[in-house]
Amino acid sequence: MGWIGTILPVGRVVERAGPAPQPVLNPPAGVRGSLQIRHADAGSCNGCEVEISAVFGPVYDAERFGARLVASPRRADGRLVTGVVIACGDCALNRGVFADAYGVVGASIPVEIRRICT
Repeated sequence: MGWIGTILPVGRVVERAGPAPQPVLNPPAGVRGSLQIRHADAGSCNGCEVEISAVFGPVYDAERFGARLVASPRRADGRLVTGVVIACGDCALNRGVFADAYGVVGASIPVEIRRICT
């Protein structure tokens, strides 16, 4: 019995893809096209990279929902960082003059270690 004969009795190994979402007729102001994401590896154990590969692979296919991985930071709308991230400076730690802004990291992602850089 070859490897094909071993695989065939198993059947489907992954769950079926869900239905495609309904298109947004009136997107928010300033949003055009798909979300371009730049992935940056900051020394992770590669477990996250396996998950990212699965999300953008043929089974889950995040590109059909409008997300794409790009190679250049100039073309990216957002950044996906895996691994350790070190923040230094007043704006990165205490949010500086942007303390009341909606798009700061500390309000949405809990920061575990705070260290003053001198």
